[in-house]
Amino acid sequence: IKFVRPAVWKKRFNLSRDKLESVALAQQLFPEVEYETKRGRLLDGRAEALLIAKYGLEMEEQYSDQLC
Repeated sequence: IKFVRPAVWKKRFNLSRDKLESVALAQQLFPEVEYETKRGRLLDGRAEALLIAKYGLEMEEQYSDQLC
């Protein structure tokens, strides 16, 4: 497990601290995922979790490429 500060992964995706930006990007990258509850509450934590996972995968791929 590697911990990454929000500023680091958000910089990779050119995001500000605005959670709506994170949701908008996640919706583009993962359109099959629901980002609102049935009552209309925004699930920004879900969006940011997906983006953190994508960041981690990209960093893992980059690290693997450097080893070859």
